[in-house]
Amino acid sequence: MSEFPKKGVIYTIRGSFPAIDKYGETKNILLEELNNPIANNGLEHGFNQKRFRELQKDEMKLSKSEEATL
Repeated sequence: MSEFPKKGVIYTIRGSFPAIDKYGETKNILLEELNNPIANNGLEHGFNQKRFRELQKDEMKLSKSEEATL
C-alpha cells in the first residue's frame, strides 16, 4: 500500500530521479520517512518536487531542537 506525504510534516529527501508531468520535465523525490512499493517501471513511487517547499532557516532550527527531544 502506498504512503503519501501529509501537509505540515517535515520530510527528508533520500533520493531523486527525472520524471515528466503534464507541464514537462521535472524531478520526483523519494522521502526517507516514506517507503513505497516498486512500480511496474522498476522505480519506487516518488513525489513531484514542485509540491514541496524548502525549509526556512527558522524552521530548520526548530526541527533540530525538536529532534533532540525525541
